[in-house]
Amino acid sequence: MRTNRRLAFTGAAFAVASLLALTTALLGAASPATANTTGAPATSGGIKVAYYDQWSIYQNAFYLKNVDNEGIAGKLDYMLYDFANVDPTNLTCFEANKAASQDENDPNAGDGAGDSFADYQKSFGSDISVDGTADVWNQPIVGNFHQLQELKARHPNLKVLLSIGGWTYSKFFSDAAASDAARKKLVSSCINMFIKGNLPVQGGYGGDGTAKGIFDGSTSTGNTRAVAATPATTPVPPTSRTSPRCWPNSGPSSTRRARRTVKRTR
Repeated sequence: MRTNRRLAFTGAAFAVASLLALTTALLGAASPATANTTGAPATSGGIKVAYYDQWSIYQNAFYLKNVDNEGIAGKLDYMLYDFANVDPTNLTCFEANKAASQDENDPNAGDGAGDSFADYQKSFGSDISVDGTADVWNQPIVGNFHQLQELKARHPNLKVLLSIGGWTYSKFFSDAAASDAARKKLVSSCINMFIKGNLPVQGGYGGDGTAKGIFDGSTSTGNTRAVAATPATTPVPPTSRTSPRCWPNSGPSSTRRARRTVKRTR
């Protein structure tokens, strides 16, 4: 059953604080973390937020083109691209091309795991790209990141945030939050890689500034206890925990999804 061929729409009540707090910290904004940056009146019913899963391009074959063509992007204020991991040794943001263990009893399942191939190395044909043009050999980046560039070009008011953590990828949040220096190191690395866009060169793609402008900020998803120690984040409720353990398969099992959402299925 393809229950994960979807975007998960989150409750705006916790989303505003969760998303904007770390975004504010990352970008050094002077305004309060809970400031309304969408321009929507407080009585408008909140903001519309959705997750897009990094691994949706595999078995689910649910591309960012679908998000555009099905009218979803035009209804959103924020999209969260999930997930980024925390380097177990350096306690920083990083990119890697290593599958996480599928053993849900393995406490080290996500250590060092990532999918930089999906992020910025997978070429998209014209049939699955947002703007209908195929990727070419000399592009700085391809993959989901380039598709996000195309999506934002079509929807300039859409804000895209990087979701760091998830069920297994949040394991090292507590270590990264253990001291002021560690917190600054993590945040600085995330700014450098995903806000300034200085992606590591992998597979012939990436480099300084190649991902600049894709992400408008970041938020954390995972173990509340792990992130509560750092003032740079507002913990997401435990019911928002999700699992990135599916790569490169069809998605996390439904028994591991405790996200407080209304799911859109196909």
